[in-house]
Amino acid sequence: MGCLSPAAKLPPFWKDRPALWFVQMESLFRRHRIRKSLSKFDVILPMLEADTLTQVSDILYNLGEEPYEKLKDRLITVYGDNQNQRIRKLLEGKRLGGLKPFQLLRQMKQTA
Repeated sequence: MGCLSPAAKLPPFWKDRPALWFVQMESLFRRHRIRKSLSKFDVILPMLEADTLTQVSDILYNLGEEPYEKLKDRLITVYGDNQNQRIRKLLEGKRLGGLKPFQLLRQMKQTA
C-alpha cells in the first residue's frame, strides 16, 4: 500500500479530456503503489470542483464497493465525448494551421 508524498503535484480534473486525465492519474497511482479503490478515490476527490461533485453526489453519499471505479466511469460518461460527437469533430474540416501533416493526422486519430 502506497501513499502520495505531500510534494506530489496533482493536476486538476480535465472536463474536456476526462479519459486522458484518468490515464495520467493511474500512472501516478502505479508510481506511488496506490492499489486500493478507496485510496484512489480519496486522492481524486479533492481535485474535483463543486459542479463536478454535483454530478457524482449519489456515489459520494453511498460509496459501496469500488468507489474509484464508479467515480471514474461516471465522470467519463458525463464529460467524455460520445461516439457521435467524436465523429462530428473528426469530420468538421480540420486545417493544418501551424501543424505539420503528421501532427494533424495524430490529432485526427486521437479524435477518432
